[in-house]
This record gives sequence, structure tokens and C-alpha cells, in this order.
Amino acid sequence: MNTATQHPSKPRRRRRRDELSTLADQLGVSRDSLKRLRVTWNKDEECWEFPERDGRTKIIGHLRRFRDGRKRTTNGSHRGVYIPSDWLTDAGPLYLPEGATDTAALLTLGLAAIGRPSATGGSDHLATFLAKCDRDVIVVGDNDGGRGQRAAEQLAQRLANAWQRPVGWALPPREYKDVRTWLQAVPYLDAGTARNYFAQHVSSARPQPAERITVETVPLITNVEPSGDGKSEVGRSPREILDDILELTDGWPRCVGGRLFVVGDDGPQYLDTTDRFFAWVRGQAPVTWRTQASAPTRGEFFEFVRGATEQFDAIETLPHWPPRPRTYYLHPALPASNPGDPSRLDEFLAFFQPADEVDRVALRALVLTLFWGGPPGARPAFLITAQQNDPEQGRGVGKSVLADLMGQLAGGMYDFRQAEDVGRITSRLLSGTDNCRVARLDNLKTDRFSWGDFEGLVTAREINGHQLYVGDAKRPNLISWLLTMNNPVLSKDMAQRCQVIRIARPTNYGTWRRDVEAFIEQHRWDIIRDAGELLQAPIAVPQLNHSRWATWESEVLARVTDQPQSYINEQLLRQGAYDDDQATADMVRLQFLTWMRAVSLFTVRNTHRIFISADQAVTIVNEALGERLTKRAAVSRLERLGISELRRHRTSQQRGFVWQSAGVADDAPIVNL
Repeated sequence: MNTATQHPSKPRRRRRRDELSTLADQLGVSRDSLKRLRVTWNKDEECWEFPERDGRTKIIGHLRRFRDGRKRTTNGSHRGVYIPSDWLTDAGPLYLPEGATDTAALLTLGLAAIGRPSATGGSDHLATFLAKCDRDVIVVGDNDGGRGQRAAEQLAQRLANAWQRPVGWALPPREYKDVRTWLQAVPYLDAGTARNYFAQHVSSARPQPAERITVETVPLITNVEPSGDGKSEVGRSPREILDDILELTDGWPRCVGGRLFVVGDDGPQYLDTTDRFFAWVRGQAPVTWRTQASAPTRGEFFEFVRGATEQFDAIETLPHWPPRPRTYYLHPALPASNPGDPSRLDEFLAFFQPADEVDRVALRALVLTLFWGGPPGARPAFLITAQQNDPEQGRGVGKSVLADLMGQLAGGMYDFRQAEDVGRITSRLLSGTDNCRVARLDNLKTDRFSWGDFEGLVTAREINGHQLYVGDAKRPNLISWLLTMNNPVLSKDMAQRCQVIRIARPTNYGTWRRDVEAFIEQHRWDIIRDAGELLQAPIAVPQLNHSRWATWESEVLARVTDQPQSYINEQLLRQGAYDDDQATADMVRLQFLTWMRAVSLFTVRNTHRIFISADQAVTIVNEALGERLTKRAAVSRLERLGISELRRHRTSQQRGFVWQSAGVADDAPIVNL
């Protein structure tokens, strides 16, 4: 032993076991297989992340796996395939298993493998990525009652047709559900044994390639055509070329927010560059593109298609009632309801503990709002807080969890922090590919929440701003904002934008979240169907003294309570209780009076107007509030408070405020400091 390298005062510590090894042990696979799949540990979310790639190896999403076995894709993710870093180095056939962990299992056995995200997912990415691969390819399905086999057969056939060569399929031994289960049951298994097994069980009726596509059977996509003399070519118009493509593809591509898209097995695929667009076109038919003066270039044609194909404002993976115009809905058919079936919506809401009947109505209205197709910018924000007199001051009551579960029900959630400026928030809302309907400002710590730009974001009809890699962009504002806060104190404008939901503590908190998540996983589409039936139910529109949310109150609130006016009145009282503007205005007003008395101007305040410089006004505001606001922030706060005696005053010589008491004429002389 070489003792020279060991410091006598610092004994060598045993290296802590890394998270990748922990996952390997949990799954029964090798650490090296996970490393080859580029699995990483996310310490903030406390989960492992598996990168998913498209057919050009670009990362388009991440699958998260938590310690308890839960799996979830990250917000904004597209489903892709699992490509090991050195997939070409393993000998023998290339296997295409279902799932990331089965891929790791095959890699552990020393077999070449590329994983697909689900039984039927990833086909387009695989077809692109392996188009020039000349080795044998075998699709590996799961033993799950026939579904896995059917999916494996179909994928093998599809790839065979795309590549014009045979593709095989196989299943693990009959007594094992999947490859990883097989590996765990026979830890002594070696690569040769596994390879021989699959070779013996590959479908003897390998899918044969369909009839080879030729120029004679499919129109040639070209930007030129023969001239009348047959000896030369002339350019075709972009309209003619696009019509050929639309006829061939049954109307694709389409455009949303200036981005071309097509729909594949894993949802929308964006063709937002010239190269991506033409790669897709070449997948539909042979393409020739000549460079000559009379013919459109690739770039010119791409820009033409963006403006000439069918236009949409949004892609939605969940339904709206009523459906939104210029919206492409991409979701499965909803399950049918039968008379006598329990209301899954009622069962879902029964998991929660609203503080009283008003909160029960607000919670139900929140769920319906997620699927309401009403006008953009017409959705109130929902402030989730604890019931009054909570012994723990709202800590641990489940505010954030409630928001999480609403996001899970609605297909995902944008999560923001108070420190993020509105520009960054807007950019994220525009750049998210999942088009989530729920956005959360979680666990606001400030004693008083007021954010002018955010208040405008809640009620704006459109969200406008910068979209990453695209530039200026917009989307309809159909976001439902959820704010979580203990002991809320809000500005008047913010309070008026909120429906308050007060919740009590769950009685069985230990298993509560797990139970709700399991229920959503099993009955999600039933819950959505029930919400849709309520939103479509005929009602007599009541005569209401509306708040600022008149449309929402008539179309959503009136469907969840037979006493909407009582609910509106209670919410107005709650908004007033959380509105701190009036109290703040009174406090600042008193500070101005105290200052004027101190400088001997108080005696003339009823006969004169009193000039107060902007700098002095900032000092007074900060003294009243006990804050250190900048000049700009203090002046903005002062204007928002709306103190009736105080008015902006600006001349070529003076900039500040004028104090004008009630009864003082507008032309009364101004007293300067």
C-alpha cells in the first residue's frame, strides 16, 4: 500500500454510491447500460431523466423516473426514441424494445438496442434514423394479452414498407411480461443465449416489403415541368406544387402560429425549417428541385407554404366546450357515458377538502374552466390558500399539490416562480410545445402580491412576445392561472382577478396524493367527459349582478351552482378582504399629511395647492411603507394607490406632485418648498 498519498489527518472517505448505480440496482440492469443511454440525475426534482431523441438524434424530450417508480415526461416534451451512445458497436441484429428500461436490459445482455417510448410510439423517428442501416432489425414486443404482439407486428410491417426490406418481430419467453423481467428472473443469462432465443422466435412470416414506390405510382414533386417543345423545362408556380402535395397527403402540412406541422404517432411534428419541411416531403414522394430563374427556390416555396396552407391559432390535445375556432384538436374519442354510471368528476372532487360550500363550488368551477372554450382572457385566476385560522398558517395544507393535480388532469402545467419577470414568463408560454392550460405561481412569499404586468397577462386576449428560435409570436390566452399563497394580501386589481379557494387538510395525507394520482390515471378521460357534459348542458341564463367575469359567471359558474349570485357576493367579500390597496393608501396619505405639518405647510393646505418634488414623494412613500423602492417603483406605486388629493405635476421647471385638498380651486396658487 502506498501510504505517501494518504494524509494522516484526513482519512480516506468511502465514496458515496452515485444515483446511477442506485437506479441500476433498482431496475436489475448494469450501470453501464444506463450510462450509454445518457441517463442523468435531476437533483432539483429528485428523479432520473432519460433523454428521448428524434430521427436526427436531436433531444426532443425527457422521461422522468422517480424513486417510487412513477414516470412522467417533462413539460414541453415530445416522445422520442432511446438511442445509446455507441449503438453501432454491438454485434448482431438490432433490437427495438418497448420502453427505456427494456432497452437497458438488452444493452446489459450485450445486444444492440434502440428503444421506443411505447408499444406504438416512435415509428417515424425509427424510420428516419435507421433508413440507411443495413443490419437485421427485430422489433421486440411485450407479453400483455396480445396487444404487445399486435403492436410489434404492425411496427415491423411499417418499417419494412418504409425501408423496402424485411423486418422481424419477436416476444420474450411466454412466462415473462417483458425483457427486463426475463433478465431479472435469469441473472445468469448471457448475450449469446439471449441472441439465440430471439433468433429462434423471430416471426417466421417476416413482413415483406410492400410494392416498391416508383415515380410511376406516385406523382413526382418538382418545381419544374417540361416546356411545350419537350426540350426544356419551365418553372411551376408554388400554388401548383403545393396542390400536388396536399392531394398526395390528404391536406398536409398545416400551419399553427406560423409553424408548419404534421401529425404522427406521437403527436404534432413541427416542420419549422426548410430542411425539415423538405425531409418530410421526400418521405411522401420523390422530389426534384431545379435551380433556374423561373422556378421557386426551396426557401421561397417553404415561405409560401407557411402562408398558403390551412391556418390554426393553436393545437390542443384536450377538448374544449364549445370548441375554439381555428384550433386543431388532437385527442382520442371520449368514452361514452351510460345511464346509472357514477360521476367520475364527483368522485374526483370528493378527494379534496374545500373549507365550505363556496370553496366547493369554486373547486368544481376550476375543473370546468380547464375545458371551457370561452373567449380568451375571460378566465379568472384561482387563488388557493388555507382555510381561515389554520393552525399551521397554511403550511403543508396541500395548496401546491392541488395545483399539481389540476395540471395532471389537464395534461401538464407551466410552473413559474415569483422571481421570474413577465418577459421570461411570456417567452415560456409561447415556446412550450405542449400548449398546457394550467400555469402556477407557487408559494408566493411576499406579504403583498401586486404585479401590474402579470395582472394584464391574466386578462389579455392574446399572449404576445418572443418565442425561442422563432421570434415574435402569439397565442390565444386560454391559460388558467393558479396562485398558491399563505395569508394572502393583494392589490385591488390582483384581488379582483382571483377566485379564492380555501382548503382544509386532507384527513389521510400519507396516501392521499398517491390515491388521487392513481384515480386520475385510471379515469382521466371519464372526468373530462363529465366536465364536458356539464358545459354542454342547457341552462337558463340567470340575471346576475356580475363581477368583472360576466361571461365566465354565465357559462361556467351558473352550471355548477343554483345560487350563482350568492357565490359572486361571497367572492367579492373575499376579494375585498385580501385587497390591501385602501389600507396602504390611507397609510401613505397620513404620511403626506404628517410631512406637510412638519414643514409648516399644513396651515395653508385648505387654501393653496402644495408642490411636492418627485424625490421627496419617494422618501415619503418609503417611510410610510417601510420599504426601499426605487424612484420609478415608488412613483408607480403612488399612482396605483389613487390618493384623491395627490396629482401628478409636470412643467418645464418642476416634476413631481401637487397636493390639492378637497374644496381647493384648480387655479389656486401653488406653494413650493
